[in-house]
This record gives sequence, C-alpha cells and structure tokens, in this order.
Amino acid sequence: MATLAQVVDTGVSTAAQLEALCAAKPTAVFFWAAWHEPSKGQMTQVFDALAGQFGAQANFVKLEAETVPEISAKHGVSVVPTFLFLKAGGELMAKIEGADAPGVAAKLQALVASGAQGAPATSAPAAGAGSQASEPDAAMSLNDRLARLVSSAPVMLFMKGDPSNPRCKFSRQIVELLGEEKIPYGSFDILQDEEVRAGLKVYSDWQTYPQLYAQGELIGGIDVVKDMQAEDESLAVQLGLADATTTDSSGSAAMNVIVDVTQRCKHLMKRSKVILFMKGNPDEPRCGFSRKCVALLREEKVAFDSFDILTDEEVRQKLKELSEWPTYPQLYVDGELVGGLDVIQELKDSGDLKETLAGSESSE
Repeated sequence: MATLAQVVDTGVSTAAQLEALCAAKPTAVFFWAAWHEPSKGQMTQVFDALAGQFGAQANFVKLEAETVPEISAKHGVSVVPTFLFLKAGGELMAKIEGADAPGVAAKLQALVASGAQGAPATSAPAAGAGSQASEPDAAMSLNDRLARLVSSAPVMLFMKGDPSNPRCKFSRQIVELLGEEKIPYGSFDILQDEEVRAGLKVYSDWQTYPQLYAQGELIGGIDVVKDMQAEDESLAVQLGLADATTTDSSGSAAMNVIVDVTQRCKHLMKRSKVILFMKGNPDEPRCGFSRKCVALLREEKVAFDSFDILTDEEVRQKLKELSEWPTYPQLYVDGELVGGLDVIQELKDSGDLKETLAGSESSE
C-alpha cells in the first residue's frame, strides 16, 4: 500500500492543475483551514484514512482554502471543511460542506464505484467506526445537517437551480412569487447535492421540490405558497417576517413589516442584548476573525446571540452601511455597535470587555 505522503496531493495550486489531475481519474478534494480545528484534526484523519484505502482508485487532493483562491472561487468554496467529489473528466458528482465523516466516506465510495466500470464498491466506514454503526451514524449526521440548513435563514427555499437561474418551472414560479411579495430568503440548489435532495424528502415528509421553510419549519411547495398569497393576511406575516398586531388611526390592523432591509438590520441589532454578526456560527466559524471573536466572548462567560451574515447578502451589505464599519465580525450591545475583532481584543486586554458586554446594566 502507498504511504499517505504519496497518496494525498498537497501541491495543487491552480484550477488548471486540478483539471489536469482529474482528467482521467476520479478525484476527491478536501478544503481545510489552519484556524479550523475540525478540518485540521478529525477530518484530516478521515481523509487520510480514506486515501490509504482508496488511493489506487482515486486521486486525493488536500488544499488550504485561503491559499488557493482561484480554485475556491471556481467551486464556490466558502465553508471549511468542504469536500468535492469529481468524476474522471472533472464532472462534479457531489459536494459536502461541514465535518460530516460518514457522508464523506459514503460519497467517496460512490466516487470510486463511478470509475470502476461496474466493479463492486467496498465498505468505507469513517475512521474508528464499525461497519454496523456507520449507517445509523450517517443518518444522524445527515439529519443534523438538514436541521442546520433549513434554519440557516429565516426563510429558506430548497429549489432546482438558484434564484437567478431556476431550473424548473415550479422553482421559477416560487422565486417570482417571493419576489413579488418582497420576501427575503436564502436558497439551496438541491441539484448540487444528491444526499440533501433525497434526505430532505424524508426529513420533511414532502416528496417534491421546491420546498419553502420559515423559522426552520416546512411551509410546503408552490401550491401551498400560492394559497397563502391569496389569504387576507400578508405572506410576510404568515412567514413570521412581519407583525400585524398594531392598528392604524382608523382602528384597522396595520402591519409592521420587517422586510425592508434597513428595518431588518435594526431589528437584528436589538434582537438580543449582545449579538455578534459573524461568518458562520459560534460552533462553526467560517473565518479566522469570527473564530477569535467567539473565543474572546466565551472567555468572558457572557451569553451572546449571533447572526451568520453569509446567509443573507442584503443584511451583510446594509449593516456595513448602517454601522459605517466595513468588515466582519461586528459586535453589538444593546443595539449599539462595539466594533470588530481589534476593538474586542483591546477591551479584553484593558480589562474592560466584561463591563462593555454588561452594557446599560452596569450603569443602572
């Protein structure tokens, strides 16, 4: 058996080199980051173990995402770890985001089978896991991933294609409907991930696409959303994006809509006493600066909320304008901007961070 040093290729630096490598052989690509512990530790061990087992049947490439921006941009890599599974010739078979060891093992098995001309695939359990445990573990991991995906934005659309290029008429119709109603939403292209496409049907007990979720709960497909649009109550209210509890001067119900991006930002800034606008979430930061901010706040043992600005491009851009702060992360206390990582670090070093996080309570 070849050594891991011979099997795992870390020398690829351009898209052309990667294309040449996978021209004649299936290729698994692992994007990691030095600041992300799961990709440095657990997932590196899993990838190395799979490389040792399948190195004769597929190429294994390990890339530090931030050092290969051309490749990362071409393949839409914005999360670490990310795994690409490319068939011989370069066609994308699957893409996995996150530390999903059983999922990576299963996709690798399928990738090897795709290049084996019908040869039976062998079992590829995650490192340290027995074959009998791998199937339930994979199901549990997939359910966790789906739960995160459906809650990754207040309103989330799982569709064929993306909002700028829908790839079925029903996806196009629901995109147009949401646009008419000025509903902000995140989206996921289920054509890019067969595991999510199949798994979400079981998870939601809904067999067709598109699927719309609000606050992490399934709303339904295009027919359900059309019926909701026909109701007297605004679609924004029904999706939990607006408040219809106030009245106007005539006594009629008035709607305080939180669809305007400026109002949404102001609402988010005051959603919790302490809130961090970051890339990713506290358990899975997606940039080194966000990771450091989370660590500093956790050291102070102060509860804080967070918002993943990668899930909402409108909020990401508007908040920079409102705060006159061009970068992320951004920390707010009582709705007021404290600053970014440098400011938080200075407050920590001076011993003032805990008092700052206490906000107005400390002056009462």
